[in-house]
Amino acid sequence: MTPPIAAPKKRTARLRALFLRNMILVILVSLGLWSLIWISGEYAQFRTDSEKVRREYLEEQQTHLKGEVDRVAQYVVYMRNQTEKRLRTTIHDRVAEAWAVADNLYKKNMGIQTETEIRNIIREAIRPIRFQGGRGYYFAFDMNGVEVLFADRPEMEGVNMLRIRGGQGEYVVQDMLDLVRRQGEGFYEYTWSKPDKKEGYYPKIAYVKRFEPLGWVIGTGEYLDDVKEEIQKEVLDRIVDLRFGPEGYFFGSTFQADPLFSNGKITQGTKNLWDLTDPGGVKIIQEQIRAAKAPGGGFVPYAWPKLQSEAPTPKVSYVIGIPDWEWVIGAGVYLDTVEQTIKSHEKALWAHLRTKIIRSVGILLVLLGVTILWSRYFSIRLERNLALLTGFFQAAAKGSVDVDPGRLHWEEFADIAQSANRMLADRRAMEQEKTDLLDQLHQARKMEALGALAGGIAHDFNNILAAMIGNIELVQLDLTSRHPSQANLNAAMQAARRARDLIQRILTFSRKSEDQRRPVEVVAVIDEAIRLIRSSLPSTIDIRVQKDVTSAVVRANPTQLHQVVLNLASNAAHAMDGQGELEVVQRVVRGNDGKGESPEASPVDGDWYELVVRDNGRGMDPALIERIFDPFFTTKEVGQGTGMGLAVVHGIVTAHGGRIQVDSRPGQGTTFRVRLPLSGESAPAPSLAEGEMVSGTGRILLVDDEPALLDVESAMLQHLGYQVAAFDHPEKALAAFAINPSGFDLVITDRTMPGMTGEELSRRLQDIRPHIPIIMCTGYYDPGNEEPDSVVFERVGKPFSVRVLSESIHRALSQTKDRP
Repeated sequence: MTPPIAAPKKRTARLRALFLRNMILVILVSLGLWSLIWISGEYAQFRTDSEKVRREYLEEQQTHLKGEVDRVAQYVVYMRNQTEKRLRTTIHDRVAEAWAVADNLYKKNMGIQTETEIRNIIREAIRPIRFQGGRGYYFAFDMNGVEVLFADRPEMEGVNMLRIRGGQGEYVVQDMLDLVRRQGEGFYEYTWSKPDKKEGYYPKIAYVKRFEPLGWVIGTGEYLDDVKEEIQKEVLDRIVDLRFGPEGYFFGSTFQADPLFSNGKITQGTKNLWDLTDPGGVKIIQEQIRAAKAPGGGFVPYAWPKLQSEAPTPKVSYVIGIPDWEWVIGAGVYLDTVEQTIKSHEKALWAHLRTKIIRSVGILLVLLGVTILWSRYFSIRLERNLALLTGFFQAAAKGSVDVDPGRLHWEEFADIAQSANRMLADRRAMEQEKTDLLDQLHQARKMEALGALAGGIAHDFNNILAAMIGNIELVQLDLTSRHPSQANLNAAMQAARRARDLIQRILTFSRKSEDQRRPVEVVAVIDEAIRLIRSSLPSTIDIRVQKDVTSAVVRANPTQLHQVVLNLASNAAHAMDGQGELEVVQRVVRGNDGKGESPEASPVDGDWYELVVRDNGRGMDPALIERIFDPFFTTKEVGQGTGMGLAVVHGIVTAHGGRIQVDSRPGQGTTFRVRLPLSGESAPAPSLAEGEMVSGTGRILLVDDEPALLDVESAMLQHLGYQVAAFDHPEKALAAFAINPSGFDLVITDRTMPGMTGEELSRRLQDIRPHIPIIMCTGYYDPGNEEPDSVVFERVGKPFSVRVLSESIHRALSQTKDRP
């Protein structure tokens, strides 16, 4: 047995040091900048205000007062004028951020996920994003006007919005589409209803940008009055604390005498000041409003007590109006000496600064120490586990190794290690069995034998993968999206998915997926695959494309057509040692022009779609050509390939009723010709619908004879909000159900179990309680060959994700509600 691999110490140390260094740097920079800006701002503001008050008090109180108020008013006017500019800047930058997220996710997942999965990943990544105090959200629709994403109203997703009008009759989505068709992106003004307003339409500005890879238009919008209210609040928060001199402060009210702020406090919503009168009978607010409405504002003299005195003191205020907002902004000064007040404020400021500096230094030291201790402890343990698992999966992709679960600190990682070890043990057993079969059977029987073998091992193999993928997914759900462990967990998930894809390739030979074939536009599918191989092959390989046909419809599985192109391209790259010329040709041919082909490869009469993949690599001799379609036969070194690539191509092409021919000579390159019969049908438009994770409530009876899989399925169900009663034997589950049949809302059972199959258990459960919803799980699920069964509501193939499980439960429970 190969000894357990050691953790890569160099990488672990580097990652741990980076984590610690960044945490310390963030704390130091954040607290240092905050302290510096705050102290500098406080002291600079004090000195400026003090000097202005002292100088202008001696020279001319009114001139000083008018300057202070004009300064604040200019700021208010400036901020008022920034309403639309800020709105446009904000929504432009937000759309640019969403577009960048979508572009990054598309590039990152291209070639790994299907386009449908990529669409869902991008949509779900930007769906929860909020900004502008929670008001802002993203929307997206395709070039046909169908809503793809409506974060604030998800019920509108899937609806064609072309006929939806704004408050002034404008066709909003149609206009936006016209805009992006003309210039790719831009602003659009319209009127729209507000979610929090039952009636009326309000001016709104949106920014939209076309996301070419998916044919989407991504955008966001904002109401002008929301931005106006936000800026007004920002203005109030800014000017409410402004001071000048020892006693000078600013105040504000509306033209209707409703207070806004005064003496460092926001007073919105308090008592109306229309009748406020000084001891001399001056209607203070009424006079201020009258003066503010005059051009350039005006002065209002009156008497008012100081804060620490009840005696009225002569005072003069200067007010100016902001007509667009109907605001009155002003300030007043007492006409007595302010020097002593200035000095007391200076002492108070220095005392305040000293206190803040001492507190900041103390907080910094404590936070720094705690961060270092916690970061070292957590990062060391986590990195050791992740490094061990990462190294294991990297080595497992090349050879047969085992990982020691005892070296892992967390139970979830230990479960992954045990499942992986079992998977590798099964793989070694399968490889040995494969060798024996190849030695005994004739070439004509190899494909059939491999199909039977695939069906026999699929259940156990997928059980192992289900436990691995489920545990990894649960760990990912428990961690935040920015957690440093996510990258390592994603690597582990990729390795598990590669194992899942391997068993799917083997199953190709059993020809169990014919029902999944449909009329497809094969030219578009191959074009998409070519775009994928351009990014996956080395840049030293020159890819030349010749397309003699623009449209051809065949009945096929698009994913398997992708696999054909990718496998042929990968084989060609290997034959050219990563450097050379790869030519891909698409055309339509007649069935009788197959001159020179072998009898097996010669097509019958009729129109055929032909794909030609030609390389100028080292070529093959006739003996090698005889074996290239054998499963597990490869000329690559150990760890560089499974020998399934061309075997999968042969299985897919023949399962689609097609033919494949190979022309090659040593030193003269190789040409593969793939022909598929044209169907004469029309290819339907692809569906963009995607499922979502659906939570729920209720009690579920779970039955599975695999303990590791039982644990992870229980955790998945509990994560979705369900109560679970789990049993590792069908007899135990049947006994528990018989005691309390009404205590369960749903049954989830494995299909293949010792003593009793899932079908038998389902019938016996429904003998006790008819119509109890049942979901059947199996490691070898083939929807096309399942017999109709009224007992089972849903069938799910292993391995499955939390999302797939949640959707199946939701459908099963929904069907139950619809039954009498």
